[in-house]
Amino acid sequence: MDLTKEIEIVGQGKYVVVDPLYLDQIRDTVENTREVCEGLDLLYQLENEAFPYSGGFILGYLNIENENVKINVSEFKKIKPEFLENPQDKERYCLFTSDSGVVMICEIKRLLRLSEILDFDLLFDDKGVVEEYLGNVRRQLSEYNIWALSTPGINQNVEFDGSGVYIYRP
Repeated sequence: MDLTKEIEIVGQGKYVVVDPLYLDQIRDTVENTREVCEGLDLLYQLENEAFPYSGGFILGYLNIENENVKINVSEFKKIKPEFLENPQDKERYCLFTSDSGVVMICEIKRLLRLSEILDFDLLFDDKGVVEEYLGNVRRQLSEYNIWALSTPGINQNVEFDGSGVYIYRP
């Protein structure tokens, strides 16, 4: 699971885009929830219960219907969600929030397991992302489709520069 600026998703599926900074909150919410939804309903449930004041765009949703879809961070556009017709419509928009400048993309059905495994504090050290730790996370997920994308930094002619709300249109 290389931390990169571009990934290629091979195969169809329903994916979530999430800043790893939010995985602890997801895990804690699920631990205190009696009934956990599945699929797209899980994302709506987490938006309402883990992030009730977020406006519904902490977790992005991607329905990949074509094989071999490339995603580059240059395609993430910073937006003001209040200008969208219905920002909570996850099937229409892939809206997500990032505070760390890193997002992870995984199958929705793997999100809860990822939240159990990944420790945000171990993900970074004083030199940046700890690649060995990311590899360990992937092995624990048994090589399921999971990717990490990072900002190239500020002043790099890319809108995905860290903190903000972003839209991705496949």
